[in-house]
Amino acid sequence: MMEAIEQCPVCGGTVERKSVTEVVCGGGNTVTLTLETLVCQVCSERFYNLSDVRKLEELKLKLERNETEDFQVVGQVFKVVL
Repeated sequence: MMEAIEQCPVCGGTVERKSVTEVVCGGGNTVTLTLETLVCQVCSERFYNLSDVRKLEELKLKLERNETEDFQVVGQVFKVVL
């Protein structure tokens, strides 16, 4: 569990626990997940606990290795060339 902080070390704003969506990319693949983390209400800086950081790193490695069999397909991603 993350040590509680009340003030953002970046801007001094108030920090609150929020549900956030993270996007992780690797090897041409992308995954999204929702995490509960501390977020500054002024500058939107996010403060993750160590276990969440490790989970994000693990997901990136799985994507890079194309180990996506335990992920749920939820749509498509398109690239537009301008």
